[in-house]
Amino acid sequence: MDEFTRGFLEAALWSTTDESDDQGGEPLDKNYSIDDFTPHALKELSADCEQFQRENAADLAVAYEQGIRGSDGDDESSAGHDFWLTRCGHGAGFWDGDYPEPQATRLTKSAEKFGDVNLYVEDGEIGADFMRPMKRNARGQRRNGGEQLYDGYDSRDISAHLRGAELRDEPEHNGQDVGYSQGMRSKSAEWFQVEYATGSDYSGGSVTESNYRVLEKMLEEHHPEDAQPVVWARTSGGHGTYGIVVRYADLEDEVRGAIDALEDYSLMDEEDHSNLQVEQQDSAWEDWGRDDFIKELAKDIGIDDWDELEALITPDQWYSVFEGAREAANVYWEDQQGSGQYIDMERVAKKAGSIVTSRKLPQHSDDYQDDAFEALIAALPED
Repeated sequence: MDEFTRGFLEAALWSTTDESDDQGGEPLDKNYSIDDFTPHALKELSADCEQFQRENAADLAVAYEQGIRGSDGDDESSAGHDFWLTRCGHGAGFWDGDYPEPQATRLTKSAEKFGDVNLYVEDGEIGADFMRPMKRNARGQRRNGGEQLYDGYDSRDISAHLRGAELRDEPEHNGQDVGYSQGMRSKSAEWFQVEYATGSDYSGGSVTESNYRVLEKMLEEHHPEDAQPVVWARTSGGHGTYGIVVRYADLEDEVRGAIDALEDYSLMDEEDHSNLQVEQQDSAWEDWGRDDFIKELAKDIGIDDWDELEALITPDQWYSVFEGAREAANVYWEDQQGSGQYIDMERVAKKAGSIVTSRKLPQHSDDYQDDAFEALIAALPED
């Protein structure tokens, strides 16, 4: 088995639960392994991986050559992982920023043509039901296959990024937190998961998290908790999973239009997304960033006790030193798959060390940054 296929199957296991209780049960990878797939499921899933790699060899080669962000050097396994996430409509995949363009867009479109897969446990083995591939309507927009929905609503009118969701309990009011199963085996659906507003600790990112809170606010305004009919619910599950399910046909036109627009542009509100990224960066700095930065700087300039280094200037000054060094080094915060922001703190600290030891302030730093660097340089012990 190649690494692409192994990564694909491992992603299938950790992203699917065994439905053993009302909360969704345990992720499959807790009690099952690749060896537990039925022969038929393993054969079909492996064949899909072989076909996808063959049809997209050129684009995958470019991605492997340039490196897939967050792959830790195991690019083929990561690509298989993203093939599963993309084809099954999770809140991450080829499209979420880890792949170069235009390869990311082409890989996404190719993966989506394979359709969804629903895993289930039966007699101690993992089986797979394959959903019909998505079709296009006369306008060329991707749509779900043509099942007939409730009240005569045709699923071909529903955007492809909405996936059937089987609710374990019917919500009693709008916004209720419910359990669900993504990728129904039933061919009729009332509830649909909004793919681009879904994520977890291991999938999605700032785009899906921003979409979630923007859509949540819109739904709260147009379909309040006590309003009828009940048309939306929050979903949660293992590994910090979050999402929103909707009764698409009963949504107000403005909400339905906003959801449909995700088909062409996967971000609902650029301002909210920008604000969220800043919030995540501030949180990362407070949670771990400042300590990591000072520790790396202490190591770089040869100070054994980083606590003593930290005490030389104020927390606000440390942030100014960090920002000045970050800008000078051209290092930027990046989305982490799942939640939060990451930055290469070692590179930023090395630049700060160079500035401090040379006593030459960065060319384009602002007054606050200059004052902070000067305060740190003045407070450092003499060689």
